[in-house]
Amino acid sequence: MLALALAAALQPAVPPALEVERDPITDRVSAFAVIRAPQGRLAIGCDPQEYDGLRMMVHSTRGWFARAEFVSRARRFTFRFDRARPVRVRWETSRRTAWVGSPHTASLMIARARTAQRLAIRTKDFEGREMDFVFDMAGARPVIDEAVGICTGAFVPTALPRS
Repeated sequence: MLALALAAALQPAVPPALEVERDPITDRVSAFAVIRAPQGRLAIGCDPQEYDGLRMMVHSTRGWFARAEFVSRARRFTFRFDRARPVRVRWETSRRTAWVGSPHTASLMIARARTAQRLAIRTKDFEGREMDFVFDMAGARPVIDEAVGICTGAFVPTALPRS
């Protein structure tokens, strides 16, 4: 067991990536800065086909997120940037995906993600088990800035995916 944990810890981290797609019908562009971890992935960006504005989303590879409120599909997640104090915020959930529900809170968290070295998120899965997500944010700032720039129209990449 210890050997497996050590092997996982020694694997090189996957660098943050920019994922950009152009809709073949509407030509709308979605852009996300993606930070991967063994438990899932963190995506910061936009998809104008699905919603307005910027989002910070967590996609779980291990299980479905629990819903605290049946109608709103929301629950409180605890998160912590670097060594700051933990904070509880309401996130919307849908199966294996959760996103910060408030656009104002999302923009504050995205701004903090740009300067953070680490982001830890804790919640519960559908069966009530604790789920922890730990993202290495080192080197993510340029990718986050590029995704946000594409989403806000402040930056247009020279080579967008062709439809």
